[in-house]
Amino acid sequence: MSRPTADTTDLSWLINRIVEVDERVVSALLFSADGLVLTHSGGLHRDIADSCSASLSGLRSLQITLSGMLLLAQGESVPPVRLTVVDQSDYTLAILPAGSRSGLAVAIRGALLSLEVPTVIANVQRTVEAVREVLETGGRRPVHPA
Repeated sequence: MSRPTADTTDLSWLINRIVEVDERVVSALLFSADGLVLTHSGGLHRDIADSCSASLSGLRSLQITLSGMLLLAQGESVPPVRLTVVDQSDYTLAILPAGSRSGLAVAIRGALLSLEVPTVIANVQRTVEAVREVLETGGRRPVHPA
């Protein structure tokens, strides 16, 4: 029997729990590297989740590509991306790798440089670390013509 993954298991309870456990978290979205919604928190409309998921997967790809700028000049290996942040004065969007082919975006009420937002991000990172294996997604299956 194969292990559960984000594309074969309903993880809405986990994503909703991330929102429920901290009042500063407004919404959360688990997305695949292909730009598909894996699940999203209850307060996030599906149409918004769909369009954000597509954009977030592009941003995730950009994260990985641009991380090559960090150490390639010295010939060292490129460190994995841990976090990308969009700071919009009263709200912060934290984008974390959830698995090798998935990501988690969390909208947080508060500015990045406030005292609370880094704590919220750290708590979400710990949650992701604890369940990373199930947040993985399977690879694309080849499409065979009929």
